[in-house]
Parts: sequence; C-alpha cells; structure tokens
Amino acid sequence: MFGKIKMKIKGYFREESGQAMVFASLLMTVLLGFAALAIDLGYGYHQKSDLQTAADAAALATASQMPGNTNARLRSIGKEYATKNLDDTDDTTITVNLDRSAGKVEIVIRQRAKNFFSGIFSKDKRYVTASATSKSVAQWDGEVLPFLNLAGGYEPGTTFNVWDKVSSGDFGSISNYEIMNSRDPFKIFFKVDYMNGVELKKGKVATIKQEIGWIFNQNRNHVYILCVRQDVCDSGKVLLTNGTYRNLAKTKNKDVVDPSQIVLVECKFVAYSEKSKSLTLYSEAVYDINSNEFPPDYDCPGVSGAKLIK
Repeated sequence: MFGKIKMKIKGYFREESGQAMVFASLLMTVLLGFAALAIDLGYGYHQKSDLQTAADAAALATASQMPGNTNARLRSIGKEYATKNLDDTDDTTITVNLDRSAGKVEIVIRQRAKNFFSGIFSKDKRYVTASATSKSVAQWDGEVLPFLNLAGGYEPGTTFNVWDKVSSGDFGSISNYEIMNSRDPFKIFFKVDYMNGVELKKGKVATIKQEIGWIFNQNRNHVYILCVRQDVCDSGKVLLTNGTYRNLAKTKNKDVVDPSQIVLVECKFVAYSEKSKSLTLYSEAVYDINSNEFPPDYDCPGVSGAKLIK
C-alpha cells in the first residue's frame, strides 16, 4: 500500500516538473522577445536621433548657401551634408525640398530600420524618417546701394529716382563704402559704415556703373538704400557729424551726414540705365535703423545665415 502511494507521489512531481519546464520555456521565449524588442527600440531611438541630427545640419547648411546658388547646387549641398552626418547610409533616401520665394529648405531623410532581433518575428520592412526645415536669414549690417537720397518722397509704394544726372552736380553718391565680392557679378554688393556717418560725394560719378549693373542683373528680391529722414527733408536742414547743420540744397563734397538723420529703405529695382547712369527704385518698407529696426527677411548675395524653424 505504501508502495502505491509512493509511486503516485513520484508521478505527481514528475508531472509538475514537466509543466514547470514547459512554463519556463514559454517564459524564456517571452523574455527573449521583450529583450529583442527593447534592443531594437533602443537602436531605433539612436537611429532616429542620427537621422534628425543629419537633417538639421543639412537644412542649415543648404539654407545658409541659398543666395547665389542654383536649385541643383542647393540640392547637391543638402544631400552632401546629410550624408556626411549619417552613421550609416544603407537603404537611405535623402530628399531636398526648396521654396526659394520664402527662403526655406526642407530636408527629409528616410532609412530602413535596423531589426537585429525583432526581424525573427516579422519579415516586414520598417522605416525611420526625420525631417528639418531651415530658413535663410542674415542680419543687415550696412549693405546698401552707394547713394544717399536727400530728396525724400520714398514712402512705401512710391517710385523714386537716384543717380539721375549725367553732368557735374549732386548725384546723391557717397564716398565711404566698400565693394564686397568685387570680381563676382553674382555676389557683389556694397557695404557702408553708416554708424560713423555718411560722407557725400559731389560731382560726376561714373566709376561704379558696371557694379550697379551687376547688382541690377542679379534679380534680387530686395535692394537697400539710405535716405535722409522725411522730417529732416521737410525741415530743409541736415545735421552733420561735426555738429553743424547744412541746408540740404547746399550740401558740399565730403560733408558727413550724422547717422541720426538717416533711415534704411527696402526697395525693388524698377529701371537702370548704365549709359545715362539713371536708377529708379520702388519703395517697399522703411526702417528706423537708429531705433534698431532692420529688415526681418534680409537677403543679400554672399551673406550667409540660417535658422531652424521646424
């Protein structure tokens, strides 16, 4: 009798031991599945971060070089910078979307997800995507056409003329400017140290007609010119840096107009004649640079800058 009981007890434990082994095997499979998922998810976060870093860098680099480059060149720059910043480029697609009118660049990077373990459970391809949008920006720092409008009449929506005489007289020209990128017709521009005043140049000026023509041919969205404040024009007198006032109609060569007397006008080209040295502009906006008002969407060939906006 005791023998039968002993045999039943041994059989019961053998049965429980078998069940435990089955349960342990199932539990091990589940745990391995979770471990595989955790490893793949962890790498997925790393992969996503890698793509985002590359997209951000490519968007900034491309937008900063938008002035003076063709669309084809910008797409090449975007793909080049994205590739340089990727840890892995296998099964990767890089798309560069351009919106030149808004100065925006979007970089989209799509890459196959790396399934080290979870691929055992599913053969479907998964992809990781990252995108970044950047805008071309720069801070205005004195880039203007080399003239000072002394006559006023430049309120937004107005067409006005500068440099419209062909004999000796007042051309509205100035002396204290630099020609930047002077040998490149696509990136040339003028820069004025306006903070120290604007020095007038009286008389016939013909030495920069080619450079003005190059800027005209750039087909830029905006150009800029310094103008004497309208209230100063209305008064008929302008303050010079030496502390004296000069009748606007009697300004002299090398008179230096005090920076407090000027504003910055954002314009578009209307017409330019190299032969007659006649330049017509259309005023779009006026900025009081003495109150730190500057063009929010400043653009100029050769001046780079960009910020991420998305």
